[in-house]
Amino acid sequence: MPQIRAAVGRLGLNADFLALGLAAFLPEEEFASQAGEMPIYIPYDAARALVTRFQSAGRFGALHHYESGLGMTGGLDSGSS
Repeated sequence: MPQIRAAVGRLGLNADFLALGLAAFLPEEEFASQAGEMPIYIPYDAARALVTRFQSAGRFGALHHYESGLGMTGGLDSGSS
């Protein structure tokens, strides 16, 4: 959550829509625990649908971030241990 808030500030994004950033990167349980801190509350499913609808193809998806190891050859699902 602090990283998402910092990114909103650093990029000069409208903090009223923090729910979209939270829905993009948090599981539903964590999103729900942050509901009281959102300037505008958007239900999780609706926020996820908006993020998906306006997400550029191949950009910004958590599955494609190298830090996660997901979506990469040899990532977490590679079967190597």
